[in-house]
Amino acid sequence: MTERGIPEYRAPAYPETYGDIIDWAIGRVEDPENKVFFRLSEGNISVTYADFGRNVGKISNFLRDRGLKKGDHVAIFLPNCLEYAFLYHSLAKCGAVMVPIIQFLRGEPLRYIIDHSDSTYLITSYELFADKISPHVSSFRRLRGVFFIDKKENIKGVESTLFSEYEKYPFQFEPVDTVTGSDIQGIWYTSGTTGPPKGVVIKHKAYIWRAFFFADYFRLDSESVIYYILPMYHSGYAVLGAPLALAGRCEIIQVVWFSASRFWQDVVNYGVTLTASTGTVIPIMLKQPTTEEEIEGRDTLKLWIGWPVGDEAVVKKRWPDIKFIELYGTTEAPIASVSRFEKPELGNAGPPTIYTDLKLIDTSTGRETSERNRPAEIVYRHKLGPEYILQEYYKEPEKTKEMIRDGYWFSGDMGMIDNNGNLSFVDRIKDYLRIGGENVSSTVVEEVIRRHPSIREVAVVGVTGDLGHDEMIAHVVLNEGTALEPKAFFEFCNENMSYFMVPRYLKIRSEIPKTGTLRIEKYKLREEGTTNAIDRVELGIKLKR
Repeated sequence: MTERGIPEYRAPAYPETYGDIIDWAIGRVEDPENKVFFRLSEGNISVTYADFGRNVGKISNFLRDRGLKKGDHVAIFLPNCLEYAFLYHSLAKCGAVMVPIIQFLRGEPLRYIIDHSDSTYLITSYELFADKISPHVSSFRRLRGVFFIDKKENIKGVESTLFSEYEKYPFQFEPVDTVTGSDIQGIWYTSGTTGPPKGVVIKHKAYIWRAFFFADYFRLDSESVIYYILPMYHSGYAVLGAPLALAGRCEIIQVVWFSASRFWQDVVNYGVTLTASTGTVIPIMLKQPTTEEEIEGRDTLKLWIGWPVGDEAVVKKRWPDIKFIELYGTTEAPIASVSRFEKPELGNAGPPTIYTDLKLIDTSTGRETSERNRPAEIVYRHKLGPEYILQEYYKEPEKTKEMIRDGYWFSGDMGMIDNNGNLSFVDRIKDYLRIGGENVSSTVVEEVIRRHPSIREVAVVGVTGDLGHDEMIAHVVLNEGTALEPKAFFEFCNENMSYFMVPRYLKIRSEIPKTGTLRIEKYKLREEGTTNAIDRVELGIKLKR
């Protein structure tokens, strides 16, 4: 995979659990008492490797003393914070199963996850509890205790504890139960972009292996500095966040809340060498004015892991010396493909990784296809075995059977392999549309629309038109201070894409519904249909053929 070769990740020298990785890293950092490991970008909070390890030990003793046992499910409902970073490793040392929950959930989706996950403990803040959880406490069947990171509230029938009590405990932790890489690390609920969230059951070794692989692939060393802007409740953090920094024995800056205007200032102040972002971030950054901090930061920031990069020419022109690495992977299964490190090509996710068995399945026939540049379902497995993909969907055996067959993970994503062997994501199968007899990817249409100078965000979904035919509707959010005439929008589409790709409908809105991980909830847009939408046919727009 890399010119330096791939380490033997299964060797005893490499840990397989989140409990062991912190001790492994402390033992290999040159000066753990003074080497900063974790910083919060707000509040001037920094923790050295040694102090981080001591706090993890104290919290492990504290949790065990409060009754936590191996196999208990612990829901974490917190914003990005230092306590969250500790919990990844303390819960692992105790053998508990963590259930990270999107902090922006409320109502039935929040109640559903806590109840469905069989969580016996909950770790949260006073504000989040009072605002979102308190109304549902009586309905949680198995909840025994709540830990508050700031201010405690008494709860009828449930023990409540102030999390800061951990500080009085000793840092030496002796585990009662053995925890191995084959034990369950967490239940990760999907964002629910296509319906109710599913609980993805993951073993420790599945995610830890990914962290060590990418520490090597990204060439991390003690001088590297990771700038992590994404949520700590997302599975990306479990691989590319603090665990990646531990595997690389370097430093991580965790952002409490992403700020485009502060990004380059932080890059310069902290000497950031690597960052990771979702597809919504790079287009936002491209529309920011170039500042002195950005000019200076371009020489510091070496790697940017982000999918997709958007307009490749614009990205390369503005940041010619930054190496953009694209990849394809899911919560359920490992990164299946990644850009070639030495010569990454913008616009695709690179070839399948050395550990991946990948094939494309024709959705119409159910058979494998080797045809190049033809969209088909992405299906893959890990060469080391089934423990490196999800074990199951929690309490959903039929869904598990549907998505895992003969050790292969059926992703539900459409992709294609180009003539150079690179994988490109095309769309979710549900978002790959058949319009007027032609196959249309909503992602491709979105990429074109996003280039319009007045448009900040766009989401394209399929709807049923007035004659019962499948049509497309574009939901757009405008840049602040701009306006968009509907006729001008459709004319822009007419000039920049094939006639059958031009959306039939337009809806201008103040925001597009998203999950807590900033993924667009397209199923909600489909449910809206064409209500209050502008119809290009009624505007008299004639398509160019």
